[in-house]
Amino acid sequence: MISSTERKVLSGKLIAVEGIDGSGKSTQIYLLRRWLELEGYKVIFTEWNSSSLVKKATRKGKKKRLLTPTTFSLIHCTDFADRYERQILPLLRAGYIVLADRYVYTAFVRDIVRGCDKDWVRNLYSFAQQPDVTFFFDVPLETALARILEGRPQLKYHEAGMDLNLSADPYESFRRFQGMLNVEYHNIAAHYNFIVIDASRPPDDQQQSVRDFVSQRIDLTKHKAKRPLPIPPELLSAHFPERRFKSGLREVPDAKPLQAFTPAKDELTLADAGDMSFPFQDNGSQKHFFGRGLPKVNLAQLKGKLLVVEGADGSGRSTQIELLHKHLEVLGYPTIDVGLKRSRLVSAELQEALLGNTLSPVTMTLFYATDFADQLENNIIPALRAGFVVLADRYIYTLMAREVVRGMRREWVQNVYNIALVPDAVFYLSVNPRLLAERNLMKSGVLDFWESGMDIRRSGDMYQCFIDYQRKMRAEFQRMALDYKFETINGNRSPLAIHKELRSKVEKVLLRLPPIETRHDQEPVAHN
Repeated sequence: MISSTERKVLSGKLIAVEGIDGSGKSTQIYLLRRWLELEGYKVIFTEWNSSSLVKKATRKGKKKRLLTPTTFSLIHCTDFADRYERQILPLLRAGYIVLADRYVYTAFVRDIVRGCDKDWVRNLYSFAQQPDVTFFFDVPLETALARILEGRPQLKYHEAGMDLNLSADPYESFRRFQGMLNVEYHNIAAHYNFIVIDASRPPDDQQQSVRDFVSQRIDLTKHKAKRPLPIPPELLSAHFPERRFKSGLREVPDAKPLQAFTPAKDELTLADAGDMSFPFQDNGSQKHFFGRGLPKVNLAQLKGKLLVVEGADGSGRSTQIELLHKHLEVLGYPTIDVGLKRSRLVSAELQEALLGNTLSPVTMTLFYATDFADQLENNIIPALRAGFVVLADRYIYTLMAREVVRGMRREWVQNVYNIALVPDAVFYLSVNPRLLAERNLMKSGVLDFWESGMDIRRSGDMYQCFIDYQRKMRAEFQRMALDYKFETINGNRSPLAIHKELRSKVEKVLLRLPPIETRHDQEPVAHN
């Protein structure tokens, strides 16, 4: 995460509140917001899991209980990235005080308790700024539970940690789950400079402590609105009592400096993300993850084969998948197909977001990663465990190439996909960009916005943008072909000629040839 000392262009201030459910943090940040608004400061509020692009998918996943620890982590990070790019970062650059009801630390705590790798989770959020002030509202578990039950009759499924099977009793599960979260919060409090507030004290006492510390840490005069800001009607008749209370805040000393990457540019952007390597997981089986992989997966049980066909739209990739599927079934191999944007969890929402042309590179990476992880856990791994041949119509290589071409840091993108299985074989259909354009225009009469790289366009000429973008994509695939040892096939030929070559290569793989064993954390191949 980007430390506060590294910020060079942000004139605003970021204040976050953290704590277990029932800690009263939401009440306190609301009162702080109300006070700042009434005093005429430029202040904006944002809360966890509130992105208009993502929250629909998150609600669906929770309601239908589709979320695993990995997809739970990724979908919330996607939500955060969208809000960070479109709301938090622009407002900080504009000099606003941004109040965040939960920040990245919620993920650091919840995802780790759910079993995700700590370094993988922190890498996901490494594009985010460290807040100027983070308040942690520390409260006894019984007090938190009593507060929640005062407002509603029952606990929520994920709030109580019922997905972790800690207890069949929701109340006991809540105690155990929230207790585990509380331990993790205390573990990271010193590292991230939390201001610990005793949340068992009266609310007005807590609020006075919060205001005292904000006033001490931040020069609020720099964030005064130039003209009076409109006051919401509900605030006109409300006023927080300006009593003076003894400050009860405790600032945890900085035990060690925050480890953060060194930005390549003066202006910090979402493309500037940290890089960290993960050890290679090898339990003696033929299957491997690129990094630490997914929790609770026995690789030795995965007896099937994972075969990937990569290529741009118009390369004939989907046609070849269809032909291979039919051929393998004739030979007696049970076969299933997978591909991008096919997840039950987020495919519809991802497609809707793409139609709006509003996705930033980071949000798009994480949205696609959520789609991929859902299919990996619910389709690919179960099929491999059952001995199927899995044909992937695109895999993580397309996703990584797209984001690198869009300016994302290669190491960050690779680490996002360290959860992926290494395929048994990868075949890339390389096609001349002008031939790709001709095939796409013949098929649909138009060029796709994203496949043309129009979100990073340098001119209004869509055809030329398509050619330039596809040239960059092909160059990135050529580089990856060396790094990941997959085969490049001439896709300029007829479908039948390509199929004959692919069929021959696939049959060799099915004769138990060893899988690709290249890893993300391996030394990159040198290029001339």
